[in-house]
Amino acid sequence: MTTKRFFAMLVAAFAMAMVADAKVFTFEEFRDSVILLKTQRESIKDFGACIVPLEKLVALYEAAEFPQDEHRIDKAVLNQMASFDYYDLACCYARIGKKKTAIAMLRKSVDLGWDNYGNLMWDINDNDLVTIAKDKQVKAIIEEVKMRQPIYKLKQSGPYCKENVDTIPAFRYQSMNEGNLKQVREYFRLDSVAGNGDELSRIKNILTYCHNTIRHDGSNYAFAENDAIDLYHYYKVTGRGINCRQLATVLMEMYLSMGFKARIVSCMPMDSNDYDSHVINCVWSETMHKWLYVDPTMNAWVTDENDVMLSIAEVRERLVDGRPLVLNDEANHNNENKQDKGYYLETYMAKNLYIIACPMECKFNTESRYRNSLAEFIQLVPSGFNYYTHPRYTTSDPDIFWQDPE
Repeated sequence: MTTKRFFAMLVAAFAMAMVADAKVFTFEEFRDSVILLKTQRESIKDFGACIVPLEKLVALYEAAEFPQDEHRIDKAVLNQMASFDYYDLACCYARIGKKKTAIAMLRKSVDLGWDNYGNLMWDINDNDLVTIAKDKQVKAIIEEVKMRQPIYKLKQSGPYCKENVDTIPAFRYQSMNEGNLKQVREYFRLDSVAGNGDELSRIKNILTYCHNTIRHDGSNYAFAENDAIDLYHYYKVTGRGINCRQLATVLMEMYLSMGFKARIVSCMPMDSNDYDSHVINCVWSETMHKWLYVDPTMNAWVTDENDVMLSIAEVRERLVDGRPLVLNDEANHNNENKQDKGYYLETYMAKNLYIIACPMECKFNTESRYRNSLAEFIQLVPSGFNYYTHPRYTTSDPDIFWQDPE
């Protein structure tokens, strides 16, 4: 049986009879109602008995209305909540042999937006939905859910194209001997960190050091100046991690201070309502003559089947055309959770490699929080895409965006 997510702002449930007609709830009544029904459902192990609280839950979502002057729950959110419980109902009905009802519940779940393809295939092959796996309607539903996955949206994106854009200036990279970069190098003892190996080993050593030195916390935007030293001080004083953008800022400054050209790279989804983006880095390799994909949040880099490190552009291309990608064994989150290539690359990054953006100037404190320094950005989008972010410069030409450093 799948475990349901509680929606943090709603988590819900009302121990009430089936709701046939619309009922006006206060937010508190609705929340308490869902909590009670969810608790009821989770305490029941019998598949048939689970159906009662689940039916009450989906009826509650569909019938709930909120006073105009109350905190309201958007209908799209209610539909998303209902989709999870309709899926649970499909599993329960399939388990007790009511196949037609199970298929109807699965259809309803998918219509409301349920899209967990991995979970669906697990239930189809080995678990709750085995009894309906061979049905033609179910096979069509499986294909529909499959096509909703981020990697298929990426595959369907418009191509990049050559553009004659001479109004976009070149990216700029601060010299390792300028400004406070010398202080970054000395403060973190980066010569020792990088070691005496070849270029790629030094790049990896600095990445791993950054990952291990400052904890990631995606929910926290550190109240500090956005430079490597201040962000490190914030973490050490408060014990709170910093978000992926700030961690990428730290790594960029570490690389710049050691003479490596590097950028902060914002990776964003196609859906303007999806606020779950990710920020990583690219670092220029002189020996390979290309930008390399490095992610300080996950201590991650990506190679091809021959163990050759790849660029962000190459990772995206291989996701689109299905060529092999290998995630390094060391990839993890906060040295606690090992990263899985299937989720990290084929789901999470596939979703977030639709729009890519970088600051034009790469330097110490590029995105100052308190010193009135407004960074200019350039973004790379698929041709034909009506982008929703508003940097100063936009292009669909990867040669302009991934230009070699001067």
